[in-house]
Amino acid sequence: MNSRRQSRVAELLQRELAQMITYELRDPRLASVTVNRVEVTPDLRLARVYVSTLDDDISSRDVVAGLEHASGYLRRQLGQRTDLRFLPELRFVYDTSVVYSQHMNTLLDELMDTPATGEEPG
Repeated sequence: MNSRRQSRVAELLQRELAQMITYELRDPRLASVTVNRVEVTPDLRLARVYVSTLDDDISSRDVVAGLEHASGYLRRQLGQRTDLRFLPELRFVYDTSVVYSQHMNTLLDELMDTPATGEEPG
């Protein structure tokens, strides 16, 4: 169970990281990255940042590599923008839930478009 402090720190990190990634990083691998959620450990030493992208041309490995490359800059900026006494280490994880939900929606749409005749198409 997350403490209130964990939740507040996670929300703060998500908001600030999303802003910085969207508007400040110039890496083309990160042009369409979305910060889906942030989970902070109970001791506030580690933050797992779950990200995704809708750009099919960029691999998840490239997105995570770009964010890890920028992690020093992101931590420095977080230190200047927040009043946290200790900044957690940032670990970036590619979140496949968005891609999975899009796939499921596509399947559901296809089912809705299939006529219900009782017979299999073909």
